[in-house]
Formats: sequence, C-alpha cells, structure tokens
Amino acid sequence: MRKLGEVLAAGIPYSVFEAPAEGELEENLGLCRYGRHQIFVREGLSPEAAKDTLFHEISHAVWNESGAKQLLKGSIAERLDVDELEETLIQILTPHFLRAMASIAAWKKPRSRISVIPLKKRGRRA
Repeated sequence: MRKLGEVLAAGIPYSVFEAPAEGELEENLGLCRYGRHQIFVREGLSPEAAKDTLFHEISHAVWNESGAKQLLKGSIAERLDVDELEETLIQILTPHFLRAMASIAAWKKPRSRISVIPLKKRGRRA
C-alpha cells in the first residue's frame, strides 16, 4: 500500500492510498474510512475505473463530513417530501463535490494509474 496524495472532503483532508485487493479492500474497488480520514483505491484498475472509484469514495467522505448523514437520522427524512429532500441534499453536497473535483483536476500523473497530487518532499537541512 502506498500513499498517493490528499483530497478535501467537505474541507477535511483525506489521505488517498492505492492498496492491493487483499486485506483492507477485500472484494471492494475502494473504501472510505471516516474515522481515520482515509480513502483506499484498488491498485491495478484502469485509469477510468480508478477515477470513478476515487470519486465514489470521495462522495462517501463528503456525505459523512458535510452533515448530510446527520440530516437523515431520526424522523427528519419522514417529514420531507422527495423533492425537498433532493433539493436539500444537492444544496449541501454540490459545493463540496465541486471543491473535490477542483482538487482532482489539479492532480498530476504519477507512476501509478491514478492521478494525484504528489506528496511534498521534506527539505533537508545542511
């Protein structure tokens, strides 16, 4: 497993890792660990599948960090009609998705099949 970079999910930095199919990912193409602020994408995916999986996992992170998950807890979902619920969720999530997409657009191509922001190298003092 290796760290590829970071992405913002509702303003919270999540570390992005490329991971082998066994272990952490099991049968999944990706995984989001909210408590650890980590996203895992299976190594060896095509570039298109890797980007789709990363966006899917970022969606899970945004859903959790934006407060949308809390919105649906309890009986509030029962009091909203479908159109109100959809509009409310879009209003909450859209700005976060746009910021996440801007982060992805700025990524450079590394040696792997997933494009990410390279990690900054720490300077050495002489």
